[in-house]
Amino acid sequence: DSMQKQLHQELMEKLVLCISKRTSEFQDQTKIFRILAKLRLQCSLPTGLETSPKITEALNRIQSLAPDHKVVVFSEWRKVLRSLQKELKHFQIDHVFLHGQMTGDQRDSVVRDFRENPNCRVFLSTDAGSSGLNLQVADTLFNLDIPWNPATLKQRISRIHRLGQKKPVQIFNLLMKD
Repeated sequence: DSMQKQLHQELMEKLVLCISKRTSEFQDQTKIFRILAKLRLQCSLPTGLETSPKITEALNRIQSLAPDHKVVVFSEWRKVLRSLQKELKHFQIDHVFLHGQMTGDQRDSVVRDFRENPNCRVFLSTDAGSSGLNLQVADTLFNLDIPWNPATLKQRISRIHRLGQKKPVQIFNLLMKD
């Protein structure tokens, strides 16, 4: 998408400018990491847009799966997952959403619904759900973004690729071209 590329290029220019104008090391690092986070978010959901190629691709692949496949979708950003959630609602695909602002009871209810409700096909989660959950009822995982820490990526995958898994597991790491 040309608008997405333009927004990404503008952020890249800010990053180059920030790196070339080194002042206080702490200030620079904070600014650099802030710009890098914006660049990463831009690849998943461009500023001012309600969807993105990653969300469209994930939705198309989810729709193409047989109804007996359950799917886990991770993103670092709730905003990105909310965008996919809107699409899932539009196409009447039953799903749940787990994020870090939920109580323990809410988290348990979401996990239980995903595991036990055969109609609930998609589990949307921020990294709040990347550890400690047994979701081997799912056999497909989408990473809408790749975390900085490889251990977090491994934790995400380990939610479905674990003891008790009865089906072959598919992992999709969605990346933007260029």
